[in-house]
Amino acid sequence: MSLGRAAKLLGIHYTTLLRHLDKPGGSGFTVYEEISANGKRLRYLPLDEIRQAVGQEPTP
Repeated sequence: MSLGRAAKLLGIHYTTLLRHLDKPGGSGFTVYEEISANGKRLRYLPLDEIRQAVGQEPTP
């Protein structure tokens, strides 16, 4: 799931989520990162971890 959608589900602002993910101690989320063809850093979070953080049951 993209960081923008994850932030929306968590009820926080996108930049706040970025700050938490960039903390030296870690955020507790697994972050998947890709570099696009134009050099942008694309980061994604697993949907099951977002659902667990929100309090929903993860789907198998």
